Amino acid sequence: MAFNLKEFRESRMKMTQEQFALFIGERQDTISRWERGNIDDIPMGKMKILAQKTGQTLDELLEYEKHAVKPLSVSATWNKAELLKQTFCSYLKDRRKDTWDFYSKTPELLTEYDNILKTDIKKLSIAFIGMSDAGKSTMINALIGANKMPVKWTPTTSITIFINHINDRPDFITEEVWIFKAESSKKTFSIETLADEKKAKTLCIAKGDVETLREYGTRQGDKYGEEAVAATVYIDSEILRNVQLIDLPGFGTGDRKADDTATSSIGNLTNAVVYLSTAIGFLNNGPENEILRAIIGHLPNFEKRGENDISPLGNLFIVASHAHTVDGGNPYSLKEILDTKCSQFEKTLPDKASKFFAVRNKETGYKCEKHLRDRFFTYSTDRCDLRSEFEEGLRDLIQKLPNHVIESAKQRLQMYAEENGDKIDVEIEGFYRLINDKEREEAELKLILDNEPNRRKDAKSKRNSIVKEIDVYCDSSLSEFSTQYSNIISVDGIVSSIESRGFKKKKEDMEALSSHISAKLEDALKTTLNSHSDKLKTSIEDYIADFQSGCSVVGKLGITATIPFDAKRVFAGGLAGVATFGGLAIWASTLGNLGAYILVAKGVSVLSALGISIAGGTAAATAAVASIGGPVVLGIALAVMAALSFFAIFSGGWKKKVAEKLVASYASENALASYRKIISNFWKNDTIKAFNIAADSMEQGWENAIKEKQALIDNYDIADIERRISICKELKSFLAEIPLQDAGLLNVE
Repeated sequence: MAFNLKEFRESRMKMTQEQFALFIGERQDTISRWERGNIDDIPMGKMKILAQKTGQTLDELLEYEKHAVKPLSVSATWNKAELLKQTFCSYLKDRRKDTWDFYSKTPELLTEYDNILKTDIKKLSIAFIGMSDAGKSTMINALIGANKMPVKWTPTTSITIFINHINDRPDFITEEVWIFKAESSKKTFSIETLADEKKAKTLCIAKGDVETLREYGTRQGDKYGEEAVAATVYIDSEILRNVQLIDLPGFGTGDRKADDTATSSIGNLTNAVVYLSTAIGFLNNGPENEILRAIIGHLPNFEKRGENDISPLGNLFIVASHAHTVDGGNPYSLKEILDTKCSQFEKTLPDKASKFFAVRNKETGYKCEKHLRDRFFTYSTDRCDLRSEFEEGLRDLIQKLPNHVIESAKQRLQMYAEENGDKIDVEIEGFYRLINDKEREEAELKLILDNEPNRRKDAKSKRNSIVKEIDVYCDSSLSEFSTQYSNIISVDGIVSSIESRGFKKKKEDMEALSSHISAKLEDALKTTLNSHSDKLKTSIEDYIADFQSGCSVVGKLGITATIPFDAKRVFAGGLAGVATFGGLAIWASTLGNLGAYILVAKGVSVLSALGISIAGGTAAATAAVASIGGPVVLGIALAVMAALSFFAIFSGGWKKKVAEKLVASYASENALASYRKIISNFWKNDTIKAFNIAADSMEQGWENAIKEKQALIDNYDIADIERRISICKELKSFLAEIPLQDAGLLNVE
């Protein structure tokens, strides 16, 4: 076919006319004229230059035809996870008896079981993130083998697009594409909404095919700028059999600041990230390092040394896209770029990379900082050799994630079975006591009821003490952070950072310096809040222990009156409806099995959204407060970075002048006041609200336990109690025989 310069520039080189003109050393209007004419208008000398720069022969150029990329081929390992879910669902269906409903605890018990299956056995997601024109949609189209994501040179995707396999489409959806508006209360859309047909239909504003997606989901669409915030797309693609893909709006366009700030917290939404930046100017844009640092801090930890073979940082891919446009795709030049940018990114961190990855290192058993460079890749739809390593790494992760889901779900169900089995044992013991000695049980209940006024008074006093303690932590946090802020945002402090990190007098280093200073402030915020949250954790434990103790009363003749009640469990359960835990985050991270089956089984993603791994211990909560105030903190950082980028670097005493400019920029953004507001909200709003909700839940739970005991005694019926015992034993058997060790489900091929 005849050489088509315009198609070659757009499809092969991924360049604007201006960029292409600079690339071959020609005027833009000349390029425009050549594209309107024919191949004979292009001087042979320019064709030779183009061939040399792209690593092709003249014959290859003249016979150029757009390269077709094969979709990513992966083994359908999700089949085992789906089989596991069906096995557990069938087990409940086969064993379930209507008579179980006679026992008041049955609905809660079975709801937890059902929610574990829904929340734990589901496909994990991979988000594609990057500045506009980084090639996210192009890459997704190549991976799925279908041109479904809208692609143009100009910034295109303007809404979040959830891409799923056709078999995952809910029965009530028959179209390829649904467009959604935001939930009014949250101003966002969650893919979990699809579990609620009525709610999904209420939020849906359009249905159709890919053309509908272009109308609502691109900046060039007729419906752009309307209330659409998200879309679901259902496609028959091999890669989607194992995972869900998410196409995020590109950031950095300047016209939608919400895209910029939302991108930084994408770790709350996804399980893995592919971060794209064009190879020409790879990670040269200041905000990229700022956002990339936030993303890495939020990603969950899948790799576990000795437990699985997922690579360290295996759910992170930092990709230099359009790699063929750099030095003709020379692999040595590209390696140098990746090496340099990895080192530069590390310079933006608040301290050594080992400290940045300390939480992940503790949870995974790896020194992740040593593997960061391994997560940098190149990509090109035109050159197989420039994308093969990335594709192999992505294929490996996608094939292993289902096994992670399987093992996680089995562990969660094991916890569920053990915890509830112990709880049922206590219930059975209490029923037998009531049958064998009703009078003693009546006497114990009377002791408990007589003690209630004192218990409530004592509990209220200790509850008020916790609230006052939170106020103290707020004041201390404000004071400590203000002192650290003054040390960091000072001329001497910034000059010291310039010298210790070796920043030079050039634009990219100045942006890296700005990002480094922002990271130091975030680290100071995190450290301050974590320190006091750790102290609060101890007080919360004491408060719950005192409440539990108050539920038992020692009467005359040594009689100890008690009713089966797990204060800690009920307190934690109260947090299931809380949007953020504030200073309770560290306490929540220590819940272990308790948190795993109460909070997660209730369908709540609060802990993962906070960056907390349930079983990760105190260190796992570090990432939680690192994300506090995310959009505000990011906004300040980007504004300061922009101010510094326009600042002229003088030859003499430039370090001090840059430091003075940074100090002035932070002052103009009123940054300290913004950080102080974040701290106040963290304690005064989030922490106190979460504590009061959980404390109310604990108090109500205890009152309900008393009422249930009272009802059993008032309506004393041995046959009724024996029936409860029988049901409890059946439920205990149900829990003990959950088919966790089915040999056919143990391994994924």
